[in-house]
Amino acid sequence: MLNSPDNPLVILEFANNHMGDDELYREMVDDYAAVARDYPYFKFAIKLQYRDLDTFIHPDYKGGDHSGVQRFESTKVTVDEWSSRIDYAISKGFLVGCTPFDEVSVDEVLNDKRLAFLKIGSCSFNDWPFLEKIRKELSSRGQKTTVIASTGGMSLDTVDKVVSFLTKSSTIELALMHCVAEYPSKIENQNLSWINVLSHRYQTPVGFSTHEDGEEESSGAYAFCLGASIFEKHVVSSSAKTVNAYSANPDQIRKWLDRIVEASKYVGEPKARVMNLEIENKYLNGFRRGVFARNKLDKGVLSYDDIYLAFPRVDGQLTANDLSNYINYDVQDSIDTDKPISFTTVESIDARSKIDEIRDFVSGILREAKIEVHSGTSIEVSHHYGLERYDEVGLSMITLVNLEYCK
Repeated sequence: MLNSPDNPLVILEFANNHMGDDELYREMVDDYAAVARDYPYFKFAIKLQYRDLDTFIHPDYKGGDHSGVQRFESTKVTVDEWSSRIDYAISKGFLVGCTPFDEVSVDEVLNDKRLAFLKIGSCSFNDWPFLEKIRKELSSRGQKTTVIASTGGMSLDTVDKVVSFLTKSSTIELALMHCVAEYPSKIENQNLSWINVLSHRYQTPVGFSTHEDGEEESSGAYAFCLGASIFEKHVVSSSAKTVNAYSANPDQIRKWLDRIVEASKYVGEPKARVMNLEIENKYLNGFRRGVFARNKLDKGVLSYDDIYLAFPRVDGQLTANDLSNYINYDVQDSIDTDKPISFTTVESIDARSKIDEIRDFVSGILREAKIEVHSGTSIEVSHHYGLERYDEVGLSMITLVNLEYCK
């Protein structure tokens, strides 16, 4: 898969197929290559669109005044014309992907090995003849391909069907895009929490395909915080005189990317969080109560009657936070009254690790037997003869009805 939390993928959609103009296309590639150089945190891709207009448009409408037909015909780029443009974008460091809109276009996209991904637009998301063509071609070619699909306007029932259909093919690496098919989309209609719904439901990478006003700066950052790792944005050239209501220029894209970078610093990563814990606890230990000997202690098991808690503690001393019903301490050397009890004078016996071992063991048995247990169900560990004899005479009990009436 092209995306990763460490290097999110930013897909630049050249608005209106860059008007089909080669000179404008190269200008836009140059504009956004300059942007990409300043944001090494991201991977950048340029997304093309391809329609086989000979078969895509009904014969009676060709050359007519239908607005959609006029737009597609006026911005047409042939496969041969695309070739040099793909090379140019790659030479500037971009990945290149393409959105086909018909079965003939699917063949053209899959035949071009330079293309990094195939994009399915929201209007084609549940176009079943089109989807069948994609899956059939990829399966017959044995060609592992990243397929990124926008879900604008789609109910979960529809997404269920499409995800199930596409993921049956081992050649498809699927990612989904939360998309609001409103041009431009209003802030109150973004509903970015849907990213979590898609991610949890389908266990696939999820991104955000945005159509808000170009001046909007924060949508990508909010989407990133909710787990989006792919971003698609409509863009125009720096010299554009007229701009549609849902595209951004290079300066606006920079501000939008700045907010995502800032959000990434807040979100961080689990590994970095773990590394910080030692520093934080060193600070917190300065405010924790220390464990002191209530009386002179000799070797033996430490009990709560043997100790008291007081502030301040000294370096290396047990704190109140180190005491637990699951942890016992054996005193190794004598400790005088009112003296701190340090880690060097006791040996810990952690019963919690045995509890965790029992829990994991029981969970494994249930999984192997394909027995489902309701989320949040508790396990009761019975060890009347001590945890050390649990494997011999202990019992694990899961309450399925209720504790008061029966087990």
